[in-house]
Amino acid sequence: MRRARLHGVGGAVLLALVGLLSLSTPLSRSILSGTLQTCITESRGVAWLGIHLRVLVESPACPGGSYAPGPHFSEVGHISVALSSSALLAGLVALAWTMGLALWARRSLRAVRAWLGHRLGLAAESPVIVVDSPVRAPLEGQVSNLRGAILGCLRHRRGPPALAPA
Repeated sequence: MRRARLHGVGGAVLLALVGLLSLSTPLSRSILSGTLQTCITESRGVAWLGIHLRVLVESPACPGGSYAPGPHFSEVGHISVALSSSALLAGLVALAWTMGLALWARRSLRAVRAWLGHRLGLAAESPVIVVDSPVRAPLEGQVSNLRGAILGCLRHRRGPPALAPA
């Protein structure tokens, strides 16, 4: 149980960190701030992928190692922000769930509801309805020997088959 909880906490923290790190990329920052930079510095692998996806383009106005935003920069940026914020939110909810915050909140809301109901006079005790039913008298009956009947049959015996006497 404790190990499963630690795995749940670790996964939730990892998911939240991935979302947070994805929101800190230059692509997400430019979409969130609403300002489009003229030159964006990216690593070689990310720049190669960005050029092939037409998110980044090589420009003579940008110095070496930086690229201008491409025609699909805004669309990919919005998708990136949506996925990153969803991952961050899912990670935080999963972390709260694994830490028992939902159970604590449920108990707290129940206590607040009971307190408010008592203070406002809304807490009415529900009437207990007692149904009188006639008491049945015990019946006498005979129980057959079912155990002997079951064990008497060869199919229901356990163990290896015994050799039948010749």
